Amino acid sequence: SQTGDSLWWQSIGRNKRSVALDLRQEDGRDVLQKLVGTADVLVENFKPGTLEKWGMAPDVLRKDNPGLVVARVSGYGQTGPKSSEPGFASVCEGVGGFRFVNGVPGEPPVRPNLSIGDTLAAMNATMGILLALIKRGRISAGGVACGLGQDVDASIVESVFGMLEACVPEHDYLGEVRQPSGSSLT
Repeated sequence: SQTGDSLWWQSIGRNKRSVALDLRQEDGRDVLQKLVGTADVLVENFKPGTLEKWGMAPDVLRKDNPGLVVARVSGYGQTGPKSSEPGFASVCEGVGGFRFVNGVPGEPPVRPNLSIGDTLAAMNATMGILLALIKRGRISAGGVACGLGQDVDASIVESVFGMLEACVPEHDYLGEVRQPSGSSLT
């Protein structure tokens, strides 16, 4: 591109302001704490436990802003047996079953030409953020808004797995494993 930025960034990053922080350094963590003091939402996609390792767990980030919603996007979620593993959409699409049902029968699974796992996890994170913001603003029976933020946990694997539609009940109730079918629907 003429600006030196990728076409992807010119589309996705348009009309946004950015700041780069080194959260491994105390100065970077101090700037982040100031920024989240007036923010509605923080979205992070580090390996689970990384913010905690830096002393920046959600409860710490909410110290000056109890209404902060912290969305955490990772490969396998914040808890569970694989949570400490790095999560890449290309792998998580396979683990979540999406790749198996794509392609041509008798041939290896194909990788979609889009980062579907990342996009699905982002959509699920967005839904969680919106629901958390609605709850934060809800008026209680006592006439007071909740005002509290919460954590949103979006996993690439769970987001992809959620797209398998009837594959799970087909296997659970009928013992059938849906196979790739080319470009046709089954």
